[in-house]
Amino acid sequence: MWQAGDRLVNLTAPTRRSASFRFRPLGLRDALAASRWRYPGDYAMYDLALVPLLVATLLRGPLAALADVAYYAVARDRDPLIGVFSLTHRGDDVEIGVGLRPDLNGHGLGLPYLLEGLELARERYHPQTFSLHVATFNQRAINVYTRAGFLPGPLRPFTFRGQRYAEMRMNRLAL
Repeated sequence: MWQAGDRLVNLTAPTRRSASFRFRPLGLRDALAASRWRYPGDYAMYDLALVPLLVATLLRGPLAALADVAYYAVARDRDPLIGVFSLTHRGDDVEIGVGLRPDLNGHGLGLPYLLEGLELARERYHPQTFSLHVATFNQRAINVYTRAGFLPGPLRPFTFRGQRYAEMRMNRLAL
């Protein structure tokens, strides 16, 4: 347990196991492997940087206690790492981050993977809502999020490697 003000936070993030996916706290090997993933073209903005992943791994206790952030490595069948899933708890909302290994995109895993991650967030935090951010050009992800019940929200511009993009916040009830 980790003391954060007047509350105690469990340092061992729960592990979730379903018929398809196994969520476990992100480890060092997971962080190193995920940092080597490379997405093509504009999707390179989703490449996972090693330093933030290492910080998430090495400072798991303080992050959970102070910022209510958790990172998970996700396995499926005999594949030890198919994705990285993050949860950031803020009041009644849990903001999620969804990363699927690049070679697995477009194979129908997105929706079941997302729904399992939402169930983990629901069990861990009991939120009222879920939220996420997605680049507006990423129509494949937007379609998955919409099928999972997320609704489009406000847009905001951002720049990545000198290129201007728009990012959309999407929300849904956590029922």
